[in-house]
Amino acid sequence: MNPVDRKNDLLKKLRSKELTMDQFLLACAKWGMETGCWVEYEVRSYPNSPPAWVEYENMSFEKQYKVSEDFFQRLDIKEYLQKKGNVYAANYADYDWLQEMKKRIPDTEDNLALHLKLDTKINEFHHWIYNTDSMLEKVRERFSGKIVNNKHVNYNVERGGKL
Repeated sequence: MNPVDRKNDLLKKLRSKELTMDQFLLACAKWGMETGCWVEYEVRSYPNSPPAWVEYENMSFEKQYKVSEDFFQRLDIKEYLQKKGNVYAANYADYDWLQEMKKRIPDTEDNLALHLKLDTKINEFHHWIYNTDSMLEKVRERFSGKIVNNKHVNYNVERGGKL
C-alpha cells in the first residue's frame, strides 16, 4: 500500500472508530519504524556560518552587546539565522516524535529490537540538541555553568546560590 493510501486508511479507521486514538498512534509509530520512514530520521547539520557571523561569535560579550541592530537585519545574517532555526526545529520535532513513538510502542520482549533502535536514534538527537550549541558553551564558561541531571543550571560561586 502506498503511503497516501495507508495514511487515508488509518485516518478512515480512526474516524469510523475502528481504531482508538492509542491504536492509531501505535500504528503510526510502527509505520515510522519501517525502513522507508526510518531513513528520514537523521540529525541535520547547521548551515555554514557567514564570515560576519563567525566574526560576531568570536567577539567578547561586551563587544557583541554593542553591535548595532542593523547587523541582524543584514540579509546574509537573517537567512543564516532562519536556516539555523529551521534545522533546530526539524531536529527537535524528530526528537520529540521519536520519544512519542517509544512511549506508544509497548515495552515488551517482542518489541525489544524496536526500543533499542529508538533508543539509539533518540540518543543521537539528544546529544545534538543538548551538547552542540557553541553559544551555550560560551555562556556556561562565562558564568561557571554546570550541567546537573541534563539540566542547565548556573551557580554563582561568590553568592553561593543559583542564578
